[in-house]
Amino acid sequence: MKKILVTALMIAGTTVAANAHEVWINSGSFEINSDEQNVYSLDVARSAEAFIAEANHQVKYLNVLSPSGASTQLNAAFSGQNKEVFEQNFTEQGTYYFRSPMTQVFLTFYRDANGKKHKVRMPKSRYSELPDNIEIEKTVEKQMITETYISYNGFSEPKEVQQEGISLTSFLHPNTYTVGGKISFTVSMDNKPISNAEVSVKSMNSIYDSEFEQSELFSDENGKVAFTPKTTGRYIIAVEHSINLKNGQDADQRSIELFRSFDVVQ
Repeated sequence: MKKILVTALMIAGTTVAANAHEVWINSGSFEINSDEQNVYSLDVARSAEAFIAEANHQVKYLNVLSPSGASTQLNAAFSGQNKEVFEQNFTEQGTYYFRSPMTQVFLTFYRDANGKKHKVRMPKSRYSELPDNIEIEKTVEKQMITETYISYNGFSEPKEVQQEGISLTSFLHPNTYTVGGKISFTVSMDNKPISNAEVSVKSMNSIYDSEFEQSELFSDENGKVAFTPKTTGRYIIAVEHSINLKNGQDADQRSIELFRSFDVVQ
């Protein structure tokens, strides 16, 4: 008979958002100015390493909201192991909003007979497929969304639509963040602010420089969080809200995550 030991795992003071591997929308620039070109490529990039959760969160299309409020679905022109490539035709002047559909995976964490940690893509309902003599720590359902704003030949007030999952709102235009300027966000879900949401803000200068900006924050009782960037460059804000699932059939915990990429200028 297969022997599987299930244990409860509690990690105090550890932010999952800080340890998340980003799934982000990348563009040559989030502020495009051109009289000659209107078709540009966007990448939805995942970690280049074999992280199971992110590697399986393939984004086959993006939901696009134009400056005038027209909603379209942009299908991937290319889909690879670590990223998808999209080609957007910018036909209107102003600010476009890009958001992926919510994707979902189940991750089970366990230790083998030698105490080595393992992570497999599997819901609780498939525990019978696991090896013998293991100790299961937990199963997490990961829901993930990535988004960004791109302005073409000028800015416009970003259009807002009701979304599933986590939402980020700010009084500042998302393409006008500057060094030394305070950036405030409100984290919400189902139109209600989320308190104590885990928020990580990281400069993508980390790709090229070992010294880079990174802040680990928590939203206050009104869902608000703020930071002040010290350097120019590309940033990612990652927000996570975790819910414990009592007697969940497929998972012990649900992790709802949102990633947004943006630029900070001088």
